[in-house]
Amino acid sequence: LFLANLIPYKNHNLIIDAARILPKNLNYKIKILGQGNENYTSQLIEKIRLCNLIDKFEFYGSVKNPEKFLSQSQIGILCSDEEGLSNSIIEYMNYKLPVIATSVGGNSELVITNSNGFLIKKGDVRDLALKLELLIRNSNLRFKFGENGFNILKKKFSTKNILHYQKVYSKL
Repeated sequence: LFLANLIPYKNHNLIIDAARILPKNLNYKIKILGQGNENYTSQLIEKIRLCNLIDKFEFYGSVKNPEKFLSQSQIGILCSDEEGLSNSIIEYMNYKLPVIATSVGGNSELVITNSNGFLIKKGDVRDLALKLELLIRNSNLRFKFGENGFNILKKKFSTKNILHYQKVYSKL
């Protein structure tokens, strides 16, 4: 069970193309949360159908309780073409999920390759598929990355650090 967010600027075609490369007998399900543009969502569903991957994807639209999905997930995926400091990645880390994200914007401030997940180049379908397969097959690595991510999150976003930043901004 894996999780991805559906926001119009996210690159879900990359996830679909990576799923096409994964071995057919690999056991996984990609759950996509969030309300995207209706036309965009329809195009994604049609592509998934044409690629014969209907059994590998589930769309949930806007959900009021993403915590339920986060607590049931094993990997967090964010394949943006551009990004600030991603709340999605922070949520993934808080739920001890290893993260696969594109190396854009603030993602590199949160994801440390081979520590709490993997950063991949924007548009690199093969690398996304390789990293997904590695994490799907290796529960020990998922656990290790999840724990590391949670510890990074606690360190970077501790109350002490946030208060420090607040003081700095107040002085500006």
